[in-house]
Amino acid sequence: MNLKSISRALTLAFSIAALSMTVSAQSFTVHLKNGDTQSYNNDEVERIVFSPDNYVPGGNDTFVFEEPANTYIVSRPGEYEFKAVLPSGKEIEGISKVDWIWAQKLDPQDTDQKLVSDVRFEDGRVRFKATGNYGNVAVAGFNGSGKIVWVWLLWMTPQPEEKEFEGGGMFLDRFMGATSANPEDNQRTWGVVLYQWGRPVPIFGGFEEEFSEFGQTFDSARKWTVMNPEYGLEWKVENEAATMEESIAAPTTFFTKNGNWLPERSTELWAIDKTDYDPSPAGYKLPAYTDWGESFFDNIVVMGDKTGAIYSFNGSESYFPHGIQNRLYDTGENVLGLPGFMSWNCEYYLNDFSGVLDNPNFPYTLEEAIEMGYVYYTPSRLNVSLLGGLSSVNAAANPSFAIPIRCVRIKK
Repeated sequence: MNLKSISRALTLAFSIAALSMTVSAQSFTVHLKNGDTQSYNNDEVERIVFSPDNYVPGGNDTFVFEEPANTYIVSRPGEYEFKAVLPSGKEIEGISKVDWIWAQKLDPQDTDQKLVSDVRFEDGRVRFKATGNYGNVAVAGFNGSGKIVWVWLLWMTPQPEEKEFEGGGMFLDRFMGATSANPEDNQRTWGVVLYQWGRPVPIFGGFEEEFSEFGQTFDSARKWTVMNPEYGLEWKVENEAATMEESIAAPTTFFTKNGNWLPERSTELWAIDKTDYDPSPAGYKLPAYTDWGESFFDNIVVMGDKTGAIYSFNGSESYFPHGIQNRLYDTGENVLGLPGFMSWNCEYYLNDFSGVLDNPNFPYTLEEAIEMGYVYYTPSRLNVSLLGGLSSVNAAANPSFAIPIRCVRIKK
């Protein structure tokens, strides 16, 4: 098949403005808008189908996620697969089985999950069928003893768009876990999948206020998720610290001990360069606070009903819903709080609020100053109040807080 025939076939299947091609005598590579590539032999062109959502089936009409990640965006029904490896491509030792462990309900009255089927582990790959319904599913890899050794999120949503921010970053148009970016869709726009800082395990937040007794913290998560009955997992809070291995093995447990879920501070778990613990989809990462831009608050306007805010820059708009601000769980409570929103940044930041480090006579080391409370060294988050209160692109947070993520494209 010649280049003219290939081009005609691609044009009929998909707008040529959405992609480009590199062609050799025997093969060609498609370069998609989202940065992915897919290579084909020329004699395979008759079975290639493209869609506006960058859907590129591999052999036997199975969508193959080529770049590893901890979250995979699933926008269409059908067969999918990805390698059971870390985002860096490093092998995960010991996986002998995979299965879904919890799934978001379409309706609180559902008793069965309606998002995936036929989840399996074959040839080192996770394979599953998507129904085409939208929501979130956690898939776990188990070792031979039945211990969970890794967890992935299947984020089932219409393909998010990218929005340029003043800081130069290209952000997805919704929080992770949201299935819409349209303000009219209300709760579907909420980032109901939450993370403790540095922990790659998705926690489902739900939609209701839960300022209640310690044991009732996850009532909303219980209402809105189906648990796989084979594994005896449940949403719960433990007033204990956990190692990373322990936290992954208990993916439906929220750990907290003196403001941390780890026994000690671990600043390297998330970082400016994407790590294996970053839950973002392929091609994206947690933002640095500088990615939001110095003029972030000059570009954002609170909606009249205080249900959200619109960020405008360079001719495009991005919606930030009120919904889960202060769903922190840190004290065993899940509180909607005042209108506003939060999102994790990737780095810790040092706040010398009293200027002690500039004093040449200060008698303590930096670590001692941190431990004694003279300076703050904490995870960083975007924190926005919709009522005119304190807002910052670099606010302090405890590592044990569970709040959402808005991903930014990795700069090449």
